[in-house]
Amino acid sequence: GGGPPDRLNAVLDHGGRRPRLGETGPYELVVVDAADWHAAWAAAADLARVLGERPERVRKCANPQCVLWFLDVSKNGSRRWCSMEVCGNRSKVGRFNQRRRP
Repeated sequence: GGGPPDRLNAVLDHGGRRPRLGETGPYELVVVDAADWHAAWAAAADLARVLGERPERVRKCANPQCVLWFLDVSKNGSRRWCSMEVCGNRSKVGRFNQRRRP
């Protein structure tokens, strides 16, 4: 379809969860059209759940070259990068190098 909700729903259309009761207690069984949909469906279902619970905490990485999104679990909600070790470090090194150039 068109926008992100349509694309997310298209993935979600390929599977679902079935509640089950086992010897150790209740659990949910993920059922998908084909095995290769399992990872994509699980990721889409988790994203839909998080967007329903804490949409303000789902953010795009502040690095303009990065395509990743992340769930900000910091206490004050100020996380900017998907990974401090990669995108955060690149940003800080870039700013440092700009200050040092004549």
